[in-house]
Amino acid sequence: ALDRQGRLWRHPAVSPDVVVDTLGAGDTFNAGVISGCLDGLGIDAVLARACGLAGRKCGQYGLDGLGGSPGVPE
Repeated sequence: ALDRQGRLWRHPAVSPDVVVDTLGAGDTFNAGVISGCLDGLGIDAVLARACGLAGRKCGQYGLDGLGGSPGVPE
């Protein structure tokens, strides 16, 4: 991500133990970004939330239960 000063921010991908379903992982990442921004998180925390949520999504079938991910409100 680039902040308003043009600084580049990165966060490593979060890999589940086993990848079972990647359908919707990009949308899930975007939802994590939006959620973090709405919660007023800094860019580093936003990226951590989004990467964690997308990684968790890849380790499960479907989207059920993702709202209860660590750092993500229900």
